[in-house]
Amino acid sequence: MAEPIQHAAAEAGAAGVVQVDEDAIVPDYTEVQAVRKTVTEAFQARVSAGTALNADVHGDMMRDLIAGEITDYSNRIVHAGQPALSYDARQAMAQAVWDALFGAGRLQPLLDREGIENIEIEGCDNVWLQFADGRLERGPAVADTDEQLIADLQQMARMSVTGEKDFSIATKKLRMTLPDGSRLAAEAWITPRPSVTIRKHRFVDTDLDQLQSMGSINDALREFIAAAVRAGKTIVIAGDPAAGKTTLARAVLAALDPSIRIATIEAQYELLMHQMPHRHHRVWAAEAQEGGEIGADGKPIGEMSLIRLVELSLQKNVQIIVVGEVVGDEVVAMLEAMQGGRASLSTMHASSARDTVDRMVTLVTRARANVGVDYARRLIAQNVDFIVHCAYVDEHHVGGGVHRFIDQIYELTLSGNDEGDPISYTAVFDRGADGRATATGDDPECLRDLERHGFNRGWLTPTASRWPNALDLKIPMGGTLR
Repeated sequence: MAEPIQHAAAEAGAAGVVQVDEDAIVPDYTEVQAVRKTVTEAFQARVSAGTALNADVHGDMMRDLIAGEITDYSNRIVHAGQPALSYDARQAMAQAVWDALFGAGRLQPLLDREGIENIEIEGCDNVWLQFADGRLERGPAVADTDEQLIADLQQMARMSVTGEKDFSIATKKLRMTLPDGSRLAAEAWITPRPSVTIRKHRFVDTDLDQLQSMGSINDALREFIAAAVRAGKTIVIAGDPAAGKTTLARAVLAALDPSIRIATIEAQYELLMHQMPHRHHRVWAAEAQEGGEIGADGKPIGEMSLIRLVELSLQKNVQIIVVGEVVGDEVVAMLEAMQGGRASLSTMHASSARDTVDRMVTLVTRARANVGVDYARRLIAQNVDFIVHCAYVDEHHVGGGVHRFIDQIYELTLSGNDEGDPISYTAVFDRGADGRATATGDDPECLRDLERHGFNRGWLTPTASRWPNALDLKIPMGGTLR
């Protein structure tokens, strides 16, 4: 693991910058905030009242203003007897000001690091970076004080196109999508220090071919999944945290004809189908809103729940409804989407295909007090066609790597047994010797539907579904360290 960055050892260099190491020039963020304030005021003086900052429309004007203010700042420090800013220092400061205006501020350089997956912040100077290969590194401070960190988050929330706008002692939490599509969750006033967790989406514009090149699926799985979504089957993608569920969902949807009308319904925008018109021409994307004060009807004013969004989607001429990550009451929205007679896709946390069903039953009965377990299981059997489960194996602690792959695909059907479990399971693909999914030889009941959408049943033999190479595990499944 790389050595932590030593913040206290950073030495001051030329005015306006701090040299953390020989490869990176980090601006003096006190000056960055001052330049941002001056530039914002100058911008607002140039445009009509009420015009919001907009990087796309006013980008050239903003760059000119930033460059001019940095030149003025450099001239001031020269008059004060300090060295002028170097070209690299000017560029670093200009980028930091731009990020403060339109990006994620001091978080942006961390988001731009190759292979970053998660950023964990428990106070302005307690920062940890988690990478796709399992590495964990100590990161640099993201603010000078906790108060400044909160102020920066508040600025980002105000500038956000979507997500929550208020982050204060009245709300205490913040959920938003960053400009690059990363998911941010922050809390303050209920934690010892401000807490921020950012999930970086490394593969947004992706497809099944790319997942296959990464070793997550093989030929048989690619052909089966593509046929299932094209046949309009309802699919639940499940797995452990960081297993690649959202990435797989994007790749599965990319197998559809681009002209298919899609609705994406999420607590926070993560799938970002609406930002990929080359893959999906017709997208209705909606994000839930919590609402404000309680109105006369006992509900928050302005609230737009996931269930309400599902209802609205049924009037939008969509052919497939995608309900994003299901962690609570969203399960009701997911099942309502499936009952609407349209294809559906959702994601949720679970450790196996069967555990996914148990998890859905728990969420349904918790969300609807009048729904019993038997009815919940029958509801799931009637509406969920396939559970696709993603595995996550991290061997970084023993000198290995991180492996993400599909390990199970189960078909669910109604058993017709009034006294036993109403769910009948068909393990179409199940865990092989190294944990990866291989065909069991059992055909799904909907095989003819899949064949009508290009699937060849020959892929459902153990031989045809064999993986082309061995999985490089330090600890074989069920074995000991090699």
